[in-house]
Amino acid sequence: MSDKKMMEECKINYMNIEEFKDMGLLQEVNRLFFHPLGLALVISECTCSKKSDTVQWIVSGIWDYRDDPEGMLFKEIDQNKKAIANEFIKQQCERRKFTIGFVVQE
Repeated sequence: MSDKKMMEECKINYMNIEEFKDMGLLQEVNRLFFHPLGLALVISECTCSKKSDTVQWIVSGIWDYRDDPEGMLFKEIDQNKKAIANEFIKQQCERRKFTIGFVVQE
């Protein structure tokens, strides 16, 4: 198989980080998974070029407060983002369950 054909077959789709944030998925993945563990997935604005005003978002790391017994908390939950994320999660889970018979892989 040629390298070009192999690359085409292995194409990976990436979600835009800003869309991930705007859909409420960053908030929900932190609220439901990372924060109870004392961790937080962090994104940051990145001005990619001094010649451009274009701002991109990047995953900049994971905060680590595992030693704090309460874990991490938001000062305020954006209820609109929570609703958007939860509707998306519901749809994706229903589609996955219908397609392969389960949501979470054992």
